[in-house]
Amino acid sequence: MEFQGNVEFAAPREVVWKIIRDPTTVAKAMPDFRDLVVTSPTSFTGSAKVGVSVIRGSFRFQFQIEEENPGSFLRLSARGRGIGSSVDIQTRVTLADGGSPTATRMEWKAEAQVGGALAGIAQRLLDQAADRTVRDIFTNLSRLVREGTAAGP
Repeated sequence: MEFQGNVEFAAPREVVWKIIRDPTTVAKAMPDFRDLVVTSPTSFTGSAKVGVSVIRGSFRFQFQIEEENPGSFLRLSARGRGIGSSVDIQTRVTLADGGSPTATRMEWKAEAQVGGALAGIAQRLLDQAADRTVRDIFTNLSRLVREGTAAGP
């Protein structure tokens, strides 16, 4: 599965970068994420409740920042296992100046490979669940950016 999109935040690039580079803050944006453990400056683990159709349960994830150019680019990999299934995700995020002096444009692309019981779910149901999760993440990220901007540097 492949997903991509872009979003513009009403915040300077350094604010957006600080938020997307902080695992604790990113975990707050992920629906049903819990048990965050930062294991190094570039890796962290955690679990999340996952549910698609009749398959529901917890996944344990390992995240690794594979590459970064501070303030402009981040490549993150995630491997999740649980409920008789697996998911491997590669995500690329690029930040650029937005349409106003205090705006930041984020372009992102994610590729996911799903295995096990979840892979047996109808593709349409899996796509709908993934789309809903992506929307929730960006809604939450936008809120966190607004809060970060209101708090100041």
